[in-house]
Amino acid sequence: MGRRHSHDRWQPRLPHVATYPTSKASWGEPAQVDFTPRPWGAALLSWRAGRGIDIRNSFDLARSLYNELTSEKAAASRSALEFYRRSATRSEEQTKEILDHYFALLWRFEHVLAGRESLDAQRRLNGTKPAIDYLDRMIAWHVEEWAARRQGLRDQIKEHIPELDDLHSLTTFCVLADRFPQAKTPVRDLRAARGIPVQTNPRS
Repeated sequence: MGRRHSHDRWQPRLPHVATYPTSKASWGEPAQVDFTPRPWGAALLSWRAGRGIDIRNSFDLARSLYNELTSEKAAASRSALEFYRRSATRSEEQTKEILDHYFALLWRFEHVLAGRESLDAQRRLNGTKPAIDYLDRMIAWHVEEWAARRQGLRDQIKEHIPELDDLHSLTTFCVLADRFPQAKTPVRDLRAARGIPVQTNPRS
């Protein structure tokens, strides 16, 4: 038999190249597999990484929206409105002073609705449903409680300010409250009292 060549021994591995025996006939002959990234593979990795960032950002947004209703300023508005609502008597001067808190809280709910709809618009593309579910769980009590109190509070304010111009802010609050089962009955009464139409095709 002729002289055996160096194929009897493994050859050094090349960078980014896998070597392994492919069959008994070629045992000792290194097989080379190219691991050069393919364009579709890079695109997939980029998409998955971007999606992960988007999901984290969606939760950051959800937490910031929740903070709209629990911040120190929001708490001050809620306390002032609750004190006014429970007072045995309310003067015209007190009513004028409370208007800033009345609209400030309505606008906070409007900010929450705007952010929630932004998340909902990205539901399919960026997988934001978990963030929406988290947000809804956190704000449900706030929405439901103020839906129940809003009409009575509004009637008290109108005793001194009959031409209370809050149609737009109330409309957006009702759109948000429609997402929460416990708020639907008081919101229905609020719509009827203010002549606010029902949204025909809410996102969720």
